[in-house]
Amino acid sequence: MKKLNTIIFMVLVGMGYGYALDYDVDGFDYKVSGGVVSATRFGLSNNKTINESKAIYPNNSFWSLSGNLGVKVNLTHGFEMGLKGIVGGVAYDSTRDGSRLLPADSISSRLKYNTAGRFTEIYMPAWGEVINAYLSYQSENFGFKVGRYDMEGLDWFSGHNEGIQMHAGNSDIKAWALYSYGRSSAGYEWLNHFTPRNAELNRFGIFVFGVDAKFNAFFVQPYVYYQPGAYVAPGFKVIHDKSFGSKYRSKTTFMMLGAIHEKRTRDLPSYPGWGYGPIFDKQKATEYNPEGYIGRERGDGGVTLFVREEFYIKNHYVGGGFYKNFGNPNSLIGAYGNPLRFNTWVYTLYDVGPTWSDFFGKDSTNLVVFGGSKYDKFSWNVTGRLTYSPRSNERSLALMLSYIFSKNINVDLRLEYMNDETKKGYSIFKSYLTKNNYRDKSFVFMYINYVL
Repeated sequence: MKKLNTIIFMVLVGMGYGYALDYDVDGFDYKVSGGVVSATRFGLSNNKTINESKAIYPNNSFWSLSGNLGVKVNLTHGFEMGLKGIVGGVAYDSTRDGSRLLPADSISSRLKYNTAGRFTEIYMPAWGEVINAYLSYQSENFGFKVGRYDMEGLDWFSGHNEGIQMHAGNSDIKAWALYSYGRSSAGYEWLNHFTPRNAELNRFGIFVFGVDAKFNAFFVQPYVYYQPGAYVAPGFKVIHDKSFGSKYRSKTTFMMLGAIHEKRTRDLPSYPGWGYGPIFDKQKATEYNPEGYIGRERGDGGVTLFVREEFYIKNHYVGGGFYKNFGNPNSLIGAYGNPLRFNTWVYTLYDVGPTWSDFFGKDSTNLVVFGGSKYDKFSWNVTGRLTYSPRSNERSLALMLSYIFSKNINVDLRLEYMNDETKKGYSIFKSYLTKNNYRDKSFVFMYINYVL
């Protein structure tokens, strides 16, 4: 309770700075901004206590609160400095010891690493973090940013970066590069320290190189991602964006990513179970995993193809997408980005990734349809999804609502039905499946954001 009171106090302090102030001092200006975010998830079904023998794991609920405070300083000659910190914590975690879904007994000690709860240890293991601390420079044909900052423009890698990026060119053609030593998810329900991706394979970092080119209604972006000792992944994106008068518009996006795994990584287990032949370790055997199943061979990689078509009519839009994996391309790259433009990190904690969907799984086939409208202060969206993969089949229908109450407060609400069939020969958390497992992962997710 003492820690929670401290967090609430710090968040309230942040709320006091939940506004943006602009100053101009001796030739340069700076802007102070901040805000508070409340994130809540309600699991709507399967709210049962854990039963490892039947592979029953709860559809978890939580409430988290975070506050942030930052400053940007525009210096002379195109330079800018930025500093931003965030504090937060979990007010309620249904996976905590002593909760209704996870009683404080011997079962909980077998399932968790600490008494904070599984949501807390995955989503908010940090009490606070400096998420922005950077120096940037921008001229007409060249720019760079170094330090900690928000990543922008990458389809397969998102969040906050600890590293450097630079670009050179003009509005028609531009070459760019990025180096990432560490990545952090910080904001909304996330608060993690900066850590290297795939650190068990190589802690040196990830390199990304690309070119942006615009030709009338076309945008073309070839790129390559490279992590020494892990993978090399060339790919490209092509967009055709065409307006027909002032009321109609169509946008077609086609993307390809080819991931080639380094030889020494191919026989290692892919933790989510996205892979080829099963791997067993008798030393990891338990009562509910008697063969010691630890995952599947990662394999040599694969190819992702993604196409999305969107049509806009005034304030309304409809569209669809097709996402297909050939092989296992997203084991080491892809799932930490968001080329889809919808959140797949909102499902049960006791499953792949641990909260990913099998959308990114080996040989997965995904169909998505969506539609919605945007008005002055209100917007809505309906998204339907079908996912078929060797590990599981998923069916999802989500309604997203967003309303801006004032210049300070906006609320986002997501109501989703999600049904999952995980197949035998795979595992759900600690339980190895000897038959198919059916689960309802439906939930309500709500964000309340105070910012100016």
